[in-house]
Amino acid sequence: MQKVSYSQTYELPFLEDIPNSCFEFKKEKNSLKKFIKFLKRYAYIFFNGQLKYEKKAITDGHKNILWINVSAPSIGDSLMDLSSRTFLSNKKVDLLTDEKNELIYANDKIFENVYTTSNLNIHKNYDLVILDSYSSRTMSLKKKYAKKIPYVSIYGYFNGPEVNRILFSFFKMKMLLGLSFDSEKINKIAGPVIYIKNHKSHTKVESNAVSICIGGEWEYRTYKKWNKIIKKIIDSYDVPIYMVGSNNGMDLAVQIESELKCPRLHNHVGKETLIETANIIEKTSIFIGCDGGLLHVANGLGKIVLPLFARVDPSLRLTNKMQSFTLFDNQDVNNILVEDVVKNFERAFKLYQNHLQS
Repeated sequence: MQKVSYSQTYELPFLEDIPNSCFEFKKEKNSLKKFIKFLKRYAYIFFNGQLKYEKKAITDGHKNILWINVSAPSIGDSLMDLSSRTFLSNKKVDLLTDEKNELIYANDKIFENVYTTSNLNIHKNYDLVILDSYSSRTMSLKKKYAKKIPYVSIYGYFNGPEVNRILFSFFKMKMLLGLSFDSEKINKIAGPVIYIKNHKSHTKVESNAVSICIGGEWEYRTYKKWNKIIKKIIDSYDVPIYMVGSNNGMDLAVQIESELKCPRLHNHVGKETLIETANIIEKTSIFIGCDGGLLHVANGLGKIVLPLFARVDPSLRLTNKMQSFTLFDNQDVNNILVEDVVKNFERAFKLYQNHLQS
């Protein structure tokens, strides 16, 4: 039985250092609620007889694996947390994920089967379960569908501090597998990945196209000056632009479309599914957008990205593998100047042209 302590909620479980806010979390005075949350998680595992099934490593004997990834169901968190699955190419791995993420992993090269919490049909006998964390939601699914199967976890009790979830996933998987990769190599290869090559799309995307994400869930990271940026790009570059995003950006996208009246500007905001939007992004050369799910989709597709960040340090979202031209403001993305975005686009477009030439 492994030793359990509250420090596991705020201490990295591996030796390598990654961007994190663990020190700030530890200094917070109001930690009683967090301690109670830790106790509840431990009590759930203990009283449901799961402690004895916890393991420290993934071995050669673990050939058939179920990965449960439901604690942080947003597409961005899911892509970051599952990024280290690339290390499991010699295993047979199935995924249990949130319904809205199902199609993103439908053609995955690692996951053989993808199950969802609303369409669960698991009939396999697994050697091991990988849990995203020890949240009650994850543990209840583990108990229900794989009660007596050994398990490991990516986050375990770790809960609270901000971390670079991609690097966390990679270094934890490295530890679980006992790999000898050094930190420098991990930092070079760590990144999300999406395989969508076999998915058919009804949208024909023109060559040299640029995708721009319109809208956002949070006010401070929802950029309002896309019309000015799109106008400057259209005036200076012979490139088609595809506006993408969810329903929260529809009104702004229609306004931009009406204002600019340009045949090279295509509005797909709120009109496509997530996988259809991913197909559009995959066919474009550069992605521009604020910190959010589609940024992680673009990174997973290996796009050149021009991300706008506010409040959250970009080092908590990006890695050395990514081709990123990043802009940041301490308070609000709308404090980022249009001129700075355009300058970064010029740099990104030159990089894209160099790629074509090479």
